[in-house]
Amino acid sequence: MKIAHIKLAGVLFIIIALAAMMIPIAATADPLTGELIIHKYSMTDVSGATSPGTGNATDENNVPAGAVPLPGVTFKVYAVTIDSGAENGQGLYPDTTDGIRITATDASGNPTQITDSNNKTFSVTSAPGTLSSTGITTGTDGIARTGEIAQGIYLVVEQDSTNLGVTAPSAPFVVALPMTKSDGTGWIDPVNVYPKNEMLTITKTADKPSVSIGDPVAWTIGAAVPSDLSEIKSYTITDQLDSALTFTGIGSVTATTTAGTSITVPSSYYTVSPTTLPAAGALVTVTFDGSNGGIEWLKTNNVRSLKVVINTVVNEGIASKTDSTAENTAHASFTNNNDVTTDLNPSNPSYVHTGTLKITKVDSVTGDAVNGAVFKIARTETEARAGSFLRVDADGNVLTPDAADYKATGTEDITFDTATGNTSSYTGLADLISGSAATYWITETKAPAGYNLLVNPVQVSFSAATKANNWTAEVTVKDSKGFILPLTGAAGVAVFTIVGIVLVGCAVMLTVNVKKKKAEVQASK
Repeated sequence: MKIAHIKLAGVLFIIIALAAMMIPIAATADPLTGELIIHKYSMTDVSGATSPGTGNATDENNVPAGAVPLPGVTFKVYAVTIDSGAENGQGLYPDTTDGIRITATDASGNPTQITDSNNKTFSVTSAPGTLSSTGITTGTDGIARTGEIAQGIYLVVEQDSTNLGVTAPSAPFVVALPMTKSDGTGWIDPVNVYPKNEMLTITKTADKPSVSIGDPVAWTIGAAVPSDLSEIKSYTITDQLDSALTFTGIGSVTATTTAGTSITVPSSYYTVSPTTLPAAGALVTVTFDGSNGGIEWLKTNNVRSLKVVINTVVNEGIASKTDSTAENTAHASFTNNNDVTTDLNPSNPSYVHTGTLKITKVDSVTGDAVNGAVFKIARTETEARAGSFLRVDADGNVLTPDAADYKATGTEDITFDTATGNTSSYTGLADLISGSAATYWITETKAPAGYNLLVNPVQVSFSAATKANNWTAEVTVKDSKGFILPLTGAAGVAVFTIVGIVLVGCAVMLTVNVKKKKAEVQASK
């Protein structure tokens, strides 16, 4: 019995020992599945993303400051066929030291072959499920997941995301699922990757919000430049001006470098169109390319952004625009050496508007409409009293008294005429001046029949002008009736005539009596 117990104990020991020996074997055995988690970010300059990925979630700590999760980006995943004829019998993986290239695709554009850094080719096939057809798309957190899929090597291809404002999709990459730890002791699962897009922005601003017809307006366009210009052959800033704006030329072009230094770009390094000026509603382009040495200049000076000032004049077309507003956006694009053009998202809408002054004429007592008044307008009360009114030239441009062509041939005062109605308006005056509501002074130069002219100019303020009321200032002017003289031949005239004759007769009689008394006094002496 004792021997039997000893034998049983020996068998159990052997079983336990074998089980213990199998534990490390199980721990290092190839897993059957793995998961890929893509963390997508956008940056204004991807040259700042220099930390290599490890596949670990801790790579999140190396994401550059300012990087923003980018939702809405789709990735398609494909299976890579491993060369099983390698000497070690474990299969030859693609060498990704210098990246990989897609060197063959099918009729639908899906990759069928890649070439690694050693110019070794590998076949590519569909991955499980819909990973190759529909792909996976990043959510609001910028993350997309494959879920657990069969162990293997996979090609990940970002789909076109330039509609999101990025310069170009991230380069295709190859990843092993799961991934061997850097120290070779186990596996990383899930595998985390952090591809980054460069998202370039463009802005446009006007130097003033409100204008009079004929005012100059300078528009400043700020456009980011790709950090890597090695494969780019042209870069263009485009501005389709509103028809109410007349292009008069480029004010300046300046560049900002990676070091933050501002440089004036010599005009020989860019081309401007159109060249025939002035040009109303022009399509303005500023182009840097190989023909003018512009791209090379941008690369040599490490330029990261450009600032272009476009000079315009507001023409009379603004008066007929919706909301009396001229509005448009700027664009930028670049073309690579394969003639593929990438458009940046358009700039924010930028606009200028003009104001409308409306005068209503009424009777001061009854409030009834009164026709037939004429008004003129001035910038100040002093100018109104002096008769120095605002004028317009033949093109509708508003002229102030200090303008060189204020009284040139073809100019005339701006006039509000209520001859056919008791209201009159004029569109084309700035309702904001230096950020404050504009004020003007109106003078009545002709009163309606039977009414008195206004003695003093009337101040009008645009303080209540808004987009909702079409940037309009309204003023109601009340006129009082003049003094009514008696009509010729009327009874009143006869009465005054009789009274006058009586008074004259009395004066004559008084004079005669005085002379008679003086004569009597002289005679008595």
